[in-house]
Amino acid sequence: MAHAEPAARDEFVADCRAALLLTATSVVPKTRRRNAVVWAEWTEYRASHGAPPDLQNLATQELRLCTLLVFGWRRRNTRTGKTGKPIRADTVAAALQAVGKGLTQLGFDDPRLTTQGSKIYHPLLHDFLEALRKQDDPSERAHPANITIISNMAAIPQGPLGFRHQAVHRLAILGFFWLLRPAEYLDGAGETRSQSFRLCDVSFEVDGTTIPATDASLNDVDVNRYTRASLTFTDQKNAVKGEVIAHAATSDPILCPCKVLARICANLRGNNADATTPLHTYYDPHGLARTVQPTHMTLALRRAARLHSSTDHIADGLLSARSLRPGGATALLCANIATDTIQLLGRWKSDAMMRYLRVAALAHTTPLAQAMLDAGAYTFAPNVVENNYLPVPLEAPARFLDALQREQLYNA
Repeated sequence: MAHAEPAARDEFVADCRAALLLTATSVVPKTRRRNAVVWAEWTEYRASHGAPPDLQNLATQELRLCTLLVFGWRRRNTRTGKTGKPIRADTVAAALQAVGKGLTQLGFDDPRLTTQGSKIYHPLLHDFLEALRKQDDPSERAHPANITIISNMAAIPQGPLGFRHQAVHRLAILGFFWLLRPAEYLDGAGETRSQSFRLCDVSFEVDGTTIPATDASLNDVDVNRYTRASLTFTDQKNAVKGEVIAHAATSDPILCPCKVLARICANLRGNNADATTPLHTYYDPHGLARTVQPTHMTLALRRAARLHSSTDHIADGLLSARSLRPGGATALLCANIATDTIQLLGRWKSDAMMRYLRVAALAHTTPLAQAMLDAGAYTFAPNVVENNYLPVPLEAPARFLDALQREQLYNA
């Protein structure tokens, strides 16, 4: 550009700046801030060894990787999470990813990978992270909430917070059947790419006709006539936009993803909510709009768990708003549903091939809600909590025992 005309050079710089700003929006602000903190710590760590952050003073891949491992090890043992314990393995992995991405942005190789351009970790790094995951306390993972707990929520005395409790119960049913992350069905779940569903993201099917929730008749008679309901993901953690996933109605008048979604939408429509109103909105006796927060869901799940803990052995202290996602997935596994189908419904992005099969998700989900209802009352052995085992239900088919112990299932 040194020999370009000033006008052309200025235009290039302006377009380059716009492109870089657009690139920055590919991750949410929270992730950008976290990555910036990690890179600053990495730079300081390398400076303490009298070396630049780019690792170019190290001649071999092994030396660069060992330097990265030491950084991860120290970060694991010098930083604490919200519980005051060492940060979890996934947080260490995210920090190392931030370093690798920072190096590639500077034009250098990512020391985590076997070959540049691949997504395969060096075996040494893979084993390091796996060992850290095994050290993590299983009780801190999102323990699955079964259908019994969700059903028990209706029996909790409501008192003056009855309007909120009803909204919480309905959203719990929604989160369980659709395997939702907290940010997708609750307010204030933190900055994330996943977006809360809105009234305009919902549609219903009756007699073979699809009707948007903004136009559907949502009286009690029609609610029971709807055979299927669908949600459209405007954006989500796996970055797939516009995905539509549907559920067929179950035989239960309450524990049904189709009926509960219709009742949520009816409440919004009855209070003149516009099409962009999030589903986590409810209205108090004065007609004022309120929202359901993660703490509301966590408290309700724990109170409901106490009503049945003697038989299903789910400790209420292990439950949180994140428990509905693994809870629904565990119900599907106990119902003997294939793991690839569960991966489609849960939108887990661990296998690249599955991204090309997402168009089949609508067909796959037709019978799943009833299967989740039928198999969702799974129970655990009493020693699950005492011995820090991963939660494996007693009703789980043997062929799914490995899937039930995967860390991914319990991390939203």
